[in-house]
Amino acid sequence: MRSLTLVLTLALALPVHAAIEAPFPAPKVVARATIKKICKYRTDIITAAQLSSLSAQPFFACLIAEYTFLKNTTDDFVDVAAALGIYDDPSLGFAQIKLSTARPLAKQLYDEPVTDQKIISDLLTPKIAALYMAQLIENTIIDYSDFGFDISKSPGLICSAYLVGRSRSRASQHKKNGTQPIFNYYGRFAHQARKIAARIESGELCK
Repeated sequence: MRSLTLVLTLALALPVHAAIEAPFPAPKVVARATIKKICKYRTDIITAAQLSSLSAQPFFACLIAEYTFLKNTTDDFVDVAAALGIYDDPSLGFAQIKLSTARPLAKQLYDEPVTDQKIISDLLTPKIAALYMAQLIENTIIDYSDFGFDISKSPGLICSAYLVGRSRSRASQHKKNGTQPIFNYYGRFAHQARKIAARIESGELCK
């Protein structure tokens, strides 16, 4: 996921793990513009979630956190640059999935090798991007479940993993250390916004 200038500044001064886990000040409200933007993808997200037998609430909670903290005004430029092949590993589309993350997801979705240009096109097509998002969330839940952690009912833990990736290795490390998964700043905000996410899912906030 791309970050704001503050994230980049922290990343220069802190180890990678520390930068990811750094405490960010959580906004007290979710901007109406954020809700309105997410509502545009509501139908595609719900359809993708249902196809994977998942609740759509974590999808919306992750996007609330994404658009509150990370998604910035350069996104349209980056999407175009990636489509032209001049940006190596961008986060793309409304789901903000990195190209490197999307490659194994595409193999699962298509059950065959897929070119980067096809993946980029998919991620810039909301209906298909929602399927990638569903596959990523499903994989995350399974990875943690394989090591004895049930995060399926926790939008905050799902979204924490959605941001930092490497869910299998992180779950393995928790198992090895005898520790429990915890929220990062992104997941903490997603947890706080879970009721708003549920109201987007129901359509109440999208009228």
